[in-house]
Amino acid sequence: MGFSGDLKDIDLTQIFQTLGMNQHEGILQVSDETRQAKIYFSKKGIRFLMDGNRPFSLLGELLLRKRMVTAEDLARTLKLQKETGKRMGAILVETGILNEADLARVLREQMEEKIYEVFSWKEAKFEFLTDEPAPDDPLFMDGKAETENLTFNVTNIMMEGARRLDEWALINQTIPRRTEIVRLIHPA
Repeated sequence: MGFSGDLKDIDLTQIFQTLGMNQHEGILQVSDETRQAKIYFSKKGIRFLMDGNRPFSLLGELLLRKRMVTAEDLARTLKLQKETGKRMGAILVETGILNEADLARVLREQMEEKIYEVFSWKEAKFEFLTDEPAPDDPLFMDGKAETENLTFNVTNIMMEGARRLDEWALINQTIPRRTEIVRLIHPA
């Protein structure tokens, strides 16, 4: 059993609320002409599964932006990843470049931001299916300790997503075009 529709007709916040309050379990797929996201709902919370054709945004890019790794660290890690087939995060921890707590924090932030991004999609379709990801799906990570760290409370995500949408609406009223450059002027 599932349901589908268009985000023009129903707000994503309402979908999250319905699924969360009724403790539905399954995969919510949201897509438009160029983007696709899958979010898994369970009784424990939600988990971001997929962004387009790849899992999440690239972890290495995020770590570089946050200056948690150097370009050299990343190059060595990618080489080891290709040789061993291990996950990048596991290699970063094994080599001592990151500790487990920092890795968990960055992975959590990465997924959380992707979920919030989906709230901004207005010209998209959605479908909820009462399926579970396959246990061997690397995105599901069933049975691993990191699974719990990457599960989010539906209500918290829904409230923060709604708050961000409200703030963007206010920003868009003040700055209607994204091509404008805003500069702070200090009074004399």
